[in-house]
Amino acid sequence: MAGEHDFAKQIITDGIQTAAANDAMDEGAFTRALMFQLLEHNRQTRSDDDVISELEHYIRDIEDGDSTVVSRGC
Repeated sequence: MAGEHDFAKQIITDGIQTAAANDAMDEGAFTRALMFQLLEHNRQTRSDDDVISELEHYIRDIEDGDSTVVSRGC
C-alpha cells in the first residue's frame, strides 16, 4: 500500500475532531454513519459476498481479541 491506511486514519481523526467541535453532532453517531457510508460505497464497487466475507473476517478478529491486520489490496 502507498499510504492508504495512514491517509484513511487521518481522515477519520479529522472527521471525529470536526464532529466533536459541532455541539449538534455525537461522535458515536458520526462513526456509525461513517461506517454505513463506507459499506454503501463498497457495495457499489464490490460484490456483496466479498463485502460480507471481509466483515466476517473483522468480526472473527474482534471475537478472538486479535488485532485486525490490513492485507487486502496489497
